[in-house]
Amino acid sequence: MAFTELQSVFQNKIIPLLEEYFFEDWNKIRLVLADNQKPLEKQFIKEHVQENQELNALFGVKHNLDLYGQSVVKYTLVDKADEVWCDAESYIGIYSKGSKTSDENQEFESSRQMVTEQ
Repeated sequence: MAFTELQSVFQNKIIPLLEEYFFEDWNKIRLVLADNQKPLEKQFIKEHVQENQELNALFGVKHNLDLYGQSVVKYTLVDKADEVWCDAESYIGIYSKGSKTSDENQEFESSRQMVTEQ
């Protein structure tokens, strides 16, 4: 019951509030939701970099959207029926630290040892 309410509040209140607060800047909303740190299947907002061929097919050859080597990024909020809304890990990923690799853990431990030795 509580998880269903969380889903509803998230979809109908929190996402629209973030959308309004950040003036529909979906990249910033992705950062708030930590979607940039989560696996693709746990992300609420998907990021898709559009290639020049896709832009040409959509707008024709002289669209000037990729001037100065900039990439064009499209953001899409997943559908309300998508499994991500039913996955508790997607919500936990918002506030939990991203998982560290073993190399990062070793680097952290060695730097911590150096600090404690001084």
